Amino acid sequence: MKRCLYGLSDAPREWYNKVEEKMRELDGKVSLYDQSLFIWHEDEQLVGLVVIHVDDFTFCGTSRWHDCVMGEVLKEFKISKQEKGAFKYIGLKIEQTDKAIYVDQLQYAKSLKGIDISTERRKEINDVLNEKEKKQLRSVCGQLLWMTSQTRPDVSFQRCMLSNYGKNATVRSLLEANKAIKTLKSVEVKLMFPGLGQPEQIKVVAYGDGSHNSLPNGDSQGGHIVFLKGGKSIAPISWKSKKLERVTKSPLATEISAVADTADYAHLVASILKEIFCLNKSPTVELVTDSKSLKDNLESTRVIENPR
Repeated sequence: MKRCLYGLSDAPREWYNKVEEKMRELDGKVSLYDQSLFIWHEDEQLVGLVVIHVDDFTFCGTSRWHDCVMGEVLKEFKISKQEKGAFKYIGLKIEQTDKAIYVDQLQYAKSLKGIDISTERRKEINDVLNEKEKKQLRSVCGQLLWMTSQTRPDVSFQRCMLSNYGKNATVRSLLEANKAIKTLKSVEVKLMFPGLGQPEQIKVVAYGDGSHNSLPNGDSQGGHIVFLKGGKSIAPISWKSKKLERVTKSPLATEISAVADTADYAHLVASILKEIFCLNKSPTVELVTDSKSLKDNLESTRVIENPR
């Protein structure tokens, strides 16, 4: 060897190719929608699946599938540690019971530290941040992004706001960052994923919302949260709060763009469910919005003057 393989651009691809080759050899099918998802069926019934994250495998399936498939995978790849039931994984505490799976980052939240701001600096609330303060703000935004993307959808909007201050961040931004951290530490949130019954009865419920010209640089913001609903049980699947990619000229256009993004995510979830469970048709998708003007325009036959 002339140099280390780590860090080379083709190293991750070679690793994935090796994993995919083995999964296909064991009759696994790569998802059409996510290449990190591998699925096994027998007589159009789901018997097992594997999700890969870099060099970690998360898997579940029948006892026979575990023996025949994962038994061979464990022979092929050196697995240093296996855990089930209750364990920690990449900062997440995961606990599985007979009724549900619970996920939280309570321990990680406790380790978060706010930004030290002197009394004198607090008085300069509208002053632009210096380089050290900008670095501190970026660090906090990174921690907030990790938590909001995994277990804390309730703080997603605050994270979105902080991330969009850019070069115009002020001392006020630091105070808002500390407020977000305080919320993460003081409000304990544990996500619950209960059993949803028969796959044929599951439907996708998605809430979408937009806020026109609400971000610090004048851009508009859109957010969504997508649930799976089965009987009386419901589980969160996807959520996001972000700057809208398209420039919008009115509140209605902002709502349309945000709900369109929500619909994309919802239909993706529905398509993956159809693929996983070999359903005859995609689950029903229900979109929810609080915008009466959007609802009225959808039910109208007239042409919207400013669709953008």
